[in-house]
Amino acid sequence: MKREAFSDADVSRAVRLNSFLAQAGLGSRRRCEELIRAGAVRIGGEIVRELATRVAADSRDVTVDGRPVLLQSKRYIAFHKPKGLLCSRAEHPGSRTIYQALPSELRSLFYVGRLDRDSEGLLFLTNDGDWAQRIAHPRAEVEKVYRVELDRPLEDQARRRALAGVRDEGEMLKFEKVRAMPGRGGRGAVVEVVLREGKKREIRRLFRALHHRVHSLKRLSIGGVELGDLPAGRWRELTTAELSRLACRSPSKAR
Repeated sequence: MKREAFSDADVSRAVRLNSFLAQAGLGSRRRCEELIRAGAVRIGGEIVRELATRVAADSRDVTVDGRPVLLQSKRYIAFHKPKGLLCSRAEHPGSRTIYQALPSELRSLFYVGRLDRDSEGLLFLTNDGDWAQRIAHPRAEVEKVYRVELDRPLEDQARRRALAGVRDEGEMLKFEKVRAMPGRGGRGAVVEVVLREGKKREIRRLFRALHHRVHSLKRLSIGGVELGDLPAGRWRELTTAELSRLACRSPSKAR
């Protein structure tokens, strides 16, 4: 039986509990479902484990691990992640995370996707879990563009293999597009790589399988949103036009 955590007058403003938690910035809906199943969520002091539970959008009775949860104004941030920082909320002795580089007003946001410590470039931050899940969903096919400096030029045969796909550690890795960029990097050739999925360290793993070393990796754009000349360590709000462009790539509208 579905639990109703709101009055009849609040029906029009009621949302599913996992959506409420995601909109409050606690993570994706899947992550919020895990919190509910684990018994970390209470409504009016009572533990709630039923995923179908609904709650008024303006409820002040929801807590997670004893802390009140309130809906916040949505934030959508473009951040230029510097090289050398981890995308992680956990503390790592001897390493700095992106949250140590962010102002206090942004430290409650979570990142969408990630970049490894040795990479830099565009990273989205938000407190909108539903939006983050739509952008990161593989079916959305959100195009991500990277500038990659290699140890030497990419031969045609290696390029064809990268586009056809290379199996590594049981996963099929492939680029949507790859092309040489004008000029050379400080230590080798520079290529532009386009991904539509993005598995863990996919670019580095694929080039390693092709016997290339990656000297530097920078994400230039996500879904048409450009890093541009935003300096490393700085951030800006996404524009309405950029949010509309990204909305067109939600899973329900993906090809």
